[in-house]
Amino acid sequence: MNDINNEISQGTNEIPFERYKKETKHLLPLPNLEILKSYVSSPKEYKVSKESMIKYKGKKYSVPTYLIGKSVTVTETEEYIHIYYTTNLVRKHKKDEKFLNYNKDDMIEILKSDALKGFEDEEIETFIENNLDDYDNL
Repeated sequence: MNDINNEISQGTNEIPFERYKKETKHLLPLPNLEILKSYVSSPKEYKVSKESMIKYKGKKYSVPTYLIGKSVTVTETEEYIHIYYTTNLVRKHKKDEKFLNYNKDDMIEILKSDALKGFEDEEIETFIENNLDDYDNL
């Protein structure tokens, strides 16, 4: 390799080692490993259950009911779980030790579409306020 890299290249009419010395001034460092992984790996998909939730790392997170049966992807930061449908962010949950992680709007939609069908929004919100702590304690 040393012999070849010290000879004049037919393609550039330059010595590769000499050209490399000039070009290194313009090279940037490689991005961190997480960014590199994003180029070669596909995000894992999570199917939204009938209860309008996904299970991620042993915990459940709510999403809007229109996503029931569809697949979403998840990214996370130190503080938040971000849930995407296609490329759209559909829900952001603060990381917590709770098993069930509901967004209040999702909870209203979920109850309105099933268990509390026909109830007024105020009645559903009162039900949530009175019972959400019980869900957390399960």
